[in-house]
Amino acid sequence: MKSFKVRIKKRTRIIFYSILFFFLFFVILLLSFYYIRGYIVYSEDEIRTLIIDYLKEKDIKISFNEIKTNIFFRPAIELKDVHFTKNSSDRNYDLTAKKIRISLGYKIIWNKIKVHQLSIFDGSLYIGFKHPTDVAGKHVSRNSVVKENWPHNTLSIPNTINYSGKIILEDVSYHSSIVFRDVELRISTPKNYTSYFEIKGITSNNQLLKYPISFDLKGVFDLGLKTIVGNQLDLSLWYRTHTKQYHTNVQFNFNWDLDRSQIMLSNLNYEGLELVNGFNYKGSIARINWTVHQEINIPKISFNIERPNQSNNTDGYMTLSQLNCKESFCLIDNVNFATTYHNSDKSFVVNGNTTVELNLEQKSIVLKQLIFNSKQINTKNVIPLWVLHLKGYLFYKLDDYLLLNMDGLLDKQSIHLVAEHSQEQADKTWEMTVDLTSFDTRPYIDSDISNASSVKIYNGLLAKLPGVFQLLSDNQLKVRFGINQLKFPDFYFSDVSGHLMYTKDHIQLNHLEGKFFEGSFLTNLDIEMLEDKLKYKIEQKLNNLNIGMMLFYFTNFPFLSGNGNSYISLQTEGYNISEILSNLNGFSSFEIYQGIILGANLEKIIYAQDKLGVFNTQNLELSRDSGDRELEQTQFALFKFVSYWTNSVSETVALEIDGPEFQVRGQGATDLINQSLDYSLLLTGYVDKNGKKVNITIPLKLSGNLLEPKYYLDSKQVLELLDDADNKEEVLRKFIKQQWELIH
Repeated sequence: MKSFKVRIKKRTRIIFYSILFFFLFFVILLLSFYYIRGYIVYSEDEIRTLIIDYLKEKDIKISFNEIKTNIFFRPAIELKDVHFTKNSSDRNYDLTAKKIRISLGYKIIWNKIKVHQLSIFDGSLYIGFKHPTDVAGKHVSRNSVVKENWPHNTLSIPNTINYSGKIILEDVSYHSSIVFRDVELRISTPKNYTSYFEIKGITSNNQLLKYPISFDLKGVFDLGLKTIVGNQLDLSLWYRTHTKQYHTNVQFNFNWDLDRSQIMLSNLNYEGLELVNGFNYKGSIARINWTVHQEINIPKISFNIERPNQSNNTDGYMTLSQLNCKESFCLIDNVNFATTYHNSDKSFVVNGNTTVELNLEQKSIVLKQLIFNSKQINTKNVIPLWVLHLKGYLFYKLDDYLLLNMDGLLDKQSIHLVAEHSQEQADKTWEMTVDLTSFDTRPYIDSDISNASSVKIYNGLLAKLPGVFQLLSDNQLKVRFGINQLKFPDFYFSDVSGHLMYTKDHIQLNHLEGKFFEGSFLTNLDIEMLEDKLKYKIEQKLNNLNIGMMLFYFTNFPFLSGNGNSYISLQTEGYNISEILSNLNGFSSFEIYQGIILGANLEKIIYAQDKLGVFNTQNLELSRDSGDRELEQTQFALFKFVSYWTNSVSETVALEIDGPEFQVRGQGATDLINQSLDYSLLLTGYVDKNGKKVNITIPLKLSGNLLEPKYYLDSKQVLELLDDADNKEEVLRKFIKQQWELIH
């Protein structure tokens, strides 16, 4: 709404400035180029005669019934010490004036501007603008010396003058007052009057903006003056500009009714083309009514945007209904908006509406109610992606403060949203609070990977991270969030809470805690966006996790069960799971209590080997595929291992398993990229032998696929132990049977 108000003021000023400039231009032009010789000082009657004669010659007519003080247009031109000089040897003319002042006024014009200097030479018109105060805040002295080196902030109209001359005006100013009455102005030249102009560096203070604004305009400006009859002024305006990035066309009609003290803009149409990204813009306003009492009424505003592309299209619209302003307060009864993104097989649609209140004096905006909807559409059916319905209060003060407090539904789940931002804060940070009953991530995963493997799904989520950094850009963000239930494709979290902090190219999740797999977690995560990679640091504690349930969700086979605790401190980098695992470095420790290892049934294997009669170490494999799984298990009281990670490979420095009557100690390595492991273990215990407890040790190997490990006798170590025996095979068979008495 702010930009709309600004556009009204800018367009109004364009009309006022154009009338003033054109009148000054032709009055001064006829005086400067009228053929005279020597030095002449004109009286008021002589100047009037010159004006009338010159306008007739150039097919330019100005007529009025009366000129009085404070009428519609008061050409109260005060000329002092006007001098014309001309050298007899050439056709150069000079006009200088000690003082020229024009006063214009109307209540709806808020700003004041001073035309500091105007000059015509070398076939161009230059007008310099200055405010009553300079940058340092000091008063600008009047009647300053005009220098030939013109300032940068000038308005140039080249190729509109056929003679070479020079006009210098000092101390030209007007105030916000203009009145026309019974005046008709007609201007025509041999060519259609079209002014080519360039404006640079003009600043303006107004009620909407906290600071002055600067803008550059280049283009073609065409003012078609229709009629000035009685107490009404009608004219049309067309503006066109072409630059390397934008093409713009603006048209509207202007009517000023003095009897009703009302200005009306009608049939306002805007068309624009943004060349870099290929966006087309169109806007229209059927009518704007503006009264002297600062009342504005706009029945409808519409705006459309489109980005045609062979692979994907984007289009959208926004409409505002019944915009009413009185003095500094504006109300928009209904704002509707929608945008659609299309590609070859699906579309993404967002739409909604809201009610808006604007306070121009406070420079604030209030949204009383916001409804926001979104869905995804593919070629076969309509899939609702997510639906957000919010009602609440949003207060925003320009460049100062924002407060948002809303309640509603997100995907039929209650949501509470609070956001606060203050420019008075040193770091200009956005602070937010978000509370959700439930949030499901599955609808946000692309349909082509929703049924794919977990790795592909999480690669899709990781691919969105650079877009998150780009969206947040240079902003700073602090978010406290709470989610009763957070759903992922393979599992869900409950009672999730934490703090998200964002600074430039840096995301932190601090004190992220919650519950999952019947246990709890506490995590700190750090993600940093570098030029060519993403870096991650994670520190996590897990307590009382149901290990069997977790492995069932991820692998469909709980080869290990029990209640687990862990601590990990890891660093890595990459854009996908493979890169993240390849660069994994750090430390991890796990402890699992009162659990079972499935696939390790030594009794069954020993009995099978005894029937074979010949010992074969390759057949002594203990895996999850060997017989009845309920029998293929080993119970334990504690399973603990400590590892150091280097580029996805762990060096387990301590592996301990404590059973009811046995212990396992060992070490080895795990390779996450190849999903393999290789451990050397020693199984020890005591067996009764002739009334005595005998300590027996069995060397084992644990190797193979990470999710389907195989356990077998480490024959190499056994043979080394029995190297002195005469019948190694028979001794080994007896040795294995003795060890089985230990554990079963």
